[in-house]
Amino acid sequence: MTATIRTKYDVVVIGSGIGGLTAAAYLVRSGLSVLLIERHQKVGGYCGSFWRDGYCFDEAVHYVNHYSPGGILRDICEELEISDRLKIASADISDVILLPDIRISIYRDWRKTVGHLAEDFHNEQKGIQNFFEEVALSDFPTWYVKYRRQTFHDLLDLHFKDTRLKTALGLLATTLGLPPNQLSALAALAYFKGSVLDGGYHPVGGAQKLSDALRECFEASGGDVVVGTAVQRIEVSNGKVQGVKLEDGRRVEGRAVLSNADATYTYERLIGQEHCGNNFLNRIRKLRPSLSMVVVYLGISQPPSESVPQCSNLWSFPYYRLEDGSMDLVEDDRTDGWLHMGVSSLFDRTMAPPGRSSLTLFGGASYMTPEYWQENKPRIAQVVIERASKVLPRIKESIEVQLVATPYTLYRYTLNRQGAYRGWDPTPSQSQWGLVRQKSEIEGLYLTGHWITTPSANGGVSVVGRLGKQVAKSIIRKLKRS
Repeated sequence: MTATIRTKYDVVVIGSGIGGLTAAAYLVRSGLSVLLIERHQKVGGYCGSFWRDGYCFDEAVHYVNHYSPGGILRDICEELEISDRLKIASADISDVILLPDIRISIYRDWRKTVGHLAEDFHNEQKGIQNFFEEVALSDFPTWYVKYRRQTFHDLLDLHFKDTRLKTALGLLATTLGLPPNQLSALAALAYFKGSVLDGGYHPVGGAQKLSDALRECFEASGGDVVVGTAVQRIEVSNGKVQGVKLEDGRRVEGRAVLSNADATYTYERLIGQEHCGNNFLNRIRKLRPSLSMVVVYLGISQPPSESVPQCSNLWSFPYYRLEDGSMDLVEDDRTDGWLHMGVSSLFDRTMAPPGRSSLTLFGGASYMTPEYWQENKPRIAQVVIERASKVLPRIKESIEVQLVATPYTLYRYTLNRQGAYRGWDPTPSQSQWGLVRQKSEIEGLYLTGHWITTPSANGGVSVVGRLGKQVAKSIIRKLKRS
């Protein structure tokens, strides 16, 4: 059934990831008329969940950060009046890092983390204290002056000598898709500030609950939503957006258009070279997307809490040096290797039947052809499960549900270039303002989401939520003035 929509709005929002949802909610609550268009049947993008045989799985976003009082995400939820619609569970230990003969727990109280690390690494006590004080007590302008050209490897070398400790902290930051010697120090510090000092939160019932709450807020404030329909074209005339054309042929006028879609797709397919220029497109094409993922969703008939404490993330690496293995399963498909496991069902018991657990296993992976993944998906999924079995020895015989997403799956679902998991690669050269701006050179065209380049890098619910709020405020100021 085709949704009934008007032919003219103040703002048309393309894509309902957290950036688009947040922006749309702020826009409509300001009094503007807003249409939100989503090509899938539900909103949320990577911040979604699905059910299989009694198990709930988070599709990609399996925890959120910055949700303590005064945190970025908490402020957004309170301003949009959705915090009462959400129940947020949390674990005091947000992350557990497993190296050979070493187990490190990251607590929400950073001083507690410092104390435990100092017990394990006696010769590094001063460096540990200085590093975590830098993260907890310094601000971004200070970091920018000191570290804008440095890698996280440089920063770790500045504070520590012990290779094992540098590997452990570097492993935690690989969630951004890069090893420390390629990762921007600014991006790593921003990640630690949020996820390490204020992480370990989970929307009870799955990540989809957060996306659905934002949609409910948007619709309750008068916004219109179309799902199951894609935008075919952003219509531009004389350097100014006129609206959009949908794949079903309908046209909708808009004083402004906000794209939450992949930036390359937005400019290359929805706008076209004739409106943005070949030089600009070439510059966008030269930017490198972040690494994609193989995601294995497992429903297991055991609670793994006997060997894993309640936490959001479990990180495992069988070597003392990160350079001894690769995050990329295409490069390194050994059964001993890098593994990131989402285990929120340990403290959010709505995610699995009694006595059981839902696990999300992540392995970095390059974007390859559909034919490659059709042939190799079962083998690589088994590699990921074998790696998990080193941490949870009885996992293989306990599997009741198994599903696999490849980089090509992520691409088909989001149209993210090369199935990118976190927008652009957060290297020092790509973590800066202005490579991809929120306000484009085309009048009335705006972008949001993890394809906007900032010095604190991209990706993560709180970061894209903040970008959505920022771009909404910019659009509101512009349209209210005119």
